[in-house]
Amino acid sequence: MDRHGIALGEIHHLQVLKSVAEILVITPGQPWIAVHKLQEIDHCGSKRSNAVIGLALGSLQSAAETNLKRHDQKSWTWTPISPDEPATMEIMAQAMTQNDSVRSIPSSKLETISLETKVLLAFCEIGRKAFNVAHGLLLKLLQEVESVYGTNSPELLLVGTALMNCCNATGREKEGQNLGKHIAEVGHISFGTQKEVTTKTPQEAHLILAMADSLLGQSSYEEAEELLLQLLRAPSTPRGVSTRAALRLCKMGRRQQKAPSDFDDWSRLRDAIKNFYDVSDTVKYECLEEVICFLSLLAPEDSPKIPQASEIVTDITKYEISTYTGSAGSRRNFIDNLAALRYYRNSLGLFCLSGPELDYCRMMRDAYPKANIQFCENIGAKNWQRFQRIRDLRASAVDGDSKVASELLVSMEPCSQSVFHDSGLGSSIGSGVEPDGGFLTLSSVDDAKSVISINSNMSTDEDSNALPDMPAEILSEEPFTCYVCKRVIRGVTRRQQWE
Repeated sequence: MDRHGIALGEIHHLQVLKSVAEILVITPGQPWIAVHKLQEIDHCGSKRSNAVIGLALGSLQSAAETNLKRHDQKSWTWTPISPDEPATMEIMAQAMTQNDSVRSIPSSKLETISLETKVLLAFCEIGRKAFNVAHGLLLKLLQEVESVYGTNSPELLLVGTALMNCCNATGREKEGQNLGKHIAEVGHISFGTQKEVTTKTPQEAHLILAMADSLLGQSSYEEAEELLLQLLRAPSTPRGVSTRAALRLCKMGRRQQKAPSDFDDWSRLRDAIKNFYDVSDTVKYECLEEVICFLSLLAPEDSPKIPQASEIVTDITKYEISTYTGSAGSRRNFIDNLAALRYYRNSLGLFCLSGPELDYCRMMRDAYPKANIQFCENIGAKNWQRFQRIRDLRASAVDGDSKVASELLVSMEPCSQSVFHDSGLGSSIGSGVEPDGGFLTLSSVDDAKSVISINSNMSTDEDSNALPDMPAEILSEEPFTCYVCKRVIRGVTRRQQWE
């Protein structure tokens, strides 16, 4: 083929890539539409372009987590251009689009493809959760990978860890443990109950985590805990691995039936959630599931003793589900878990505020146990803001500013229209007060009804709704100093005005 033909072929391949990308972007959650559009793309005899289309179809089947082929046989008809001589990427696409995956490839053909392609096929099976198929394939390839790439190679660690995970997922934990010991021995990786973990690469950390999983599957909790703690202590451990190690330690605590309010376990879970926004969606899913498990075991009376619970809920509730890129099924479960998180937040009284505002929120919740948690937060925050305003008023009266500290003359004479608004939530100062020390005018004082603030409800006395006692100066028609703003009040001469 001349240069002109090669250039045209490259341009066409780029156009196919562009078309596939656009279809996948504009049809999220609509696999049927995407399937038909992908089938309409012309590969023009290019094996590369045909493979791209096949891989896109395979990704849709995986994302939808359903066998679309059984609903529409024609839509899922995809084969290599030359079944007897498929390209490497076409083999990958065939593995992703066929129900039998690797088993659909003739054994004679499987023997002729490269080692790397076989490993990729096994990883495709892991992605489809066909762990038994992947286990059989990787087990045959492990020795070849070791001889081709070497005992200290990252390739051996990668394949060996994947094989260990397959063992752990299919009830072969003892086999996985022996495999991990072999890879660590030939690769001179130091770990164990008598040695400190010294991981140099992310692959080594993943291998040790897989080893801990093998031990957990055999109920060897002490050995597994030691490995997981060593991973957490090792400064070179990747963030995703350390988060998963912390989650496994939390799960161990639940399996060993520790108290639901165990402070150390909650602290460890809090440390894991600190990385929530920096880890993969798969690890995010694990984090949320473990949080839900912890919250489901926590009693309402114990929640105030666990400040980590509020911190964890605060962090996760900020997450935007639109950024989640997992499969359709995991996305639905993730949304359900977020809904469960909001339920436990309300039932356990877990506030997302901190500091002085939190004290006001708790007072509100104690006064109104059936109130929604968000409502208590809003009212608590408003009361804290009111307290700050009153504190500033007191400070300005004491500081010595001649204008601000002078006596505030308050006129209580009725007028034609009331400007007094007291919701019981914020300041009792109405819109008639000017910030420079103007006058407050009230109307219909004789008929005005007192609105009791939250502070009045905190008492357990029989007259908990009563206002503070009226100052004696009111009866003598003398000016008096307000105990709130520390300013001199004139013109209040009757109880109804005081109320």
